[in-house]
Amino acid sequence: MNQENILKAIKLIRDKEGAKTNTKGTVACPVCGKDIYYSIAYNGHIWGKCETKDCIVWMM
Repeated sequence: MNQENILKAIKLIRDKEGAKTNTKGTVACPVCGKDIYYSIAYNGHIWGKCETKDCIVWMM
């Protein structure tokens, strides 16, 4: 798993959601193009996981 790809995904989510919290959604994965499912907690931390097995996944 490449930290640079995770940072790209987080940027895509922040560009889409801005400063929103307590929300969830999907964005296209910057690695494989499939969906990344994410949620943003009340404190702004983002959890995300690509639907492609063994692609990218993270939790803040």
